[in-house]
Amino acid sequence: MTLPPLTVTSTREGRVCVLGVSGELDIATTPALTQQAAAALRLPAERLIIDLSGLEFIDCCGARALAAEILDGSPTSVRISLQVMEETRGIPDVVDAVTHPTTAFDDLMTSEDAIEGLTAFAQKRRPHWRNR
Repeated sequence: MTLPPLTVTSTREGRVCVLGVSGELDIATTPALTQQAAAALRLPAERLIIDLSGLEFIDCCGARALAAEILDGSPTSVRISLQVMEETRGIPDVVDAVTHPTTAFDDLMTSEDAIEGLTAFAQKRRPHWRNR
């Protein structure tokens, strides 16, 4: 059985960027997803959503690439993202879930990690996360 190739679509609703991923994510297609995510983030976004609901197959290389993207972010951002995912668990539409009102992002945007992320971006260096 031949699986469909990887397809990545990028849509924006305000400052929310949604990457829709469908097909097969494996060692051969992982670089395409990484490139698409980097291209999508060239324009400022408050949130990047990677919608994997269209994936038909993912191997360990694809899973590692996704984990690396998560681990590259600040621990504060990951923690608050998990909190928001729990808050919006029952909302079936991705964009509705992302635009659901929450105070969690206020906490994130006033964190030391948010300031460090913006500073590192402006200085063109990797951030040094402190989980605060």
